Amino acid sequence: MYTGVSDGSADATVCVWLPHTDASYWEEYKEDLVHLGPNLEEAPLGLVVPEYMDVDSIEDLRENTNSVGDNTDYTITGIEPGAGQMQLTEEDVMPEYGLDDWTLQASSSPSMAASLGDAIENEEPIVVTLWSPHWTFSEYDLKYLEDPENIYGDPDNINTIVRSGLEEDAPKAHKILDQFKWSKEQIGEVMVKINEGMDPAEAAEEWVNNNQDTVSEWTKGTE
Repeated sequence: MYTGVSDGSADATVCVWLPHTDASYWEEYKEDLVHLGPNLEEAPLGLVVPEYMDVDSIEDLRENTNSVGDNTDYTITGIEPGAGQMQLTEEDVMPEYGLDDWTLQASSSPSMAASLGDAIENEEPIVVTLWSPHWTFSEYDLKYLEDPENIYGDPDNINTIVRSGLEEDAPKAHKILDQFKWSKEQIGEVMVKINEGMDPAEAAEEWVNNNQDTVSEWTKGTE
């Protein structure tokens, strides 16, 4: 996302997590980007387990509370290796909490969700890197492990960034992106549809058709 928008091969992204998760990427690329502000506010992330697991804090992983490490092979199931959350987990969270015996296993967001679903189906223990909004919170009973040192930080906002020059090249598109804002509940509706098998473009079109009041706020002044 950052390289594509900063070098102009992409116009925009609406998936930038700041001020915490993507901090290192933002510092590296911000001189070539235009920040339009949050499009979704207060999006937490952290380590997540099924509600039935008898652990409540990241500290429980270090202490192997109720054999959580033994039962999970001391493995945290992660997502794409380059993701900001993976970087934060491996470089800051695990050292700070002394998770020396634990391994952060990189995979992909769909693979992580599939592993989570399989574990829940069999009521097995699992620890994953996860964030909200995410469709799994609509499907399963999940809980964030407490982060008493607040290493993951207070909830991020999800932001929109665009390439330099977009406002001059495509003023209406720039205005729509600048006005685009929605809630966790609203994005959750689309995410669940996609997870249930609907084509993403069709899910988006259906949501737009059913939420014209919101969409008209995004497009105001571009007619």
